[in-house]
Amino acid sequence: ISADDILKAGAIEINKAAHQVLIDGKNVDLSYKEFELLTYFVENQGLALSREKILNSVWNYDYFGDARTIDTHVKKLRAKMGRMSFGQQQRVALIRALCQPFDFLFVDEPISHLDDTNAAIMGDIMTTEAKKQGAGIITTSIGKHIELPYDQVFNL
Repeated sequence: ISADDILKAGAIEINKAAHQVLIDGKNVDLSYKEFELLTYFVENQGLALSREKILNSVWNYDYFGDARTIDTHVKKLRAKMGRMSFGQQQRVALIRALCQPFDFLFVDEPISHLDDTNAAIMGDIMTTEAKKQGAGIITTSIGKHIELPYDQVFNL
């Protein structure tokens, strides 16, 4: 098995050659399309992917069905993979928010369940996307403080 055949993302390990997925070391049985979709997501982690791009890459350009088939497959993947941690849920929620155009990004405790490394990454992603869109960021924090280039800070 070559290094290119093994993909890792957090607790997920994908062996492309063996068509096998392990989560926290436990085998997860996936259909062919679920496997292809998860592999595509892991290979493109950190990128915003449109439905069209996912369909073209996973289902190929000749697919003429409903684009909502992605939702169905993602729902099945989530059920098979188990519940996400709070940190994983925070990352997913923020990435989903960043995929939409915005003038202001409102985030409540965006890093409360992230370690320092992932908190810094999240801050960089938010700042970069806000700059691209000429937008502002409004964040709340009771405990863990996210490092951003603040213009104003209000302590309540």
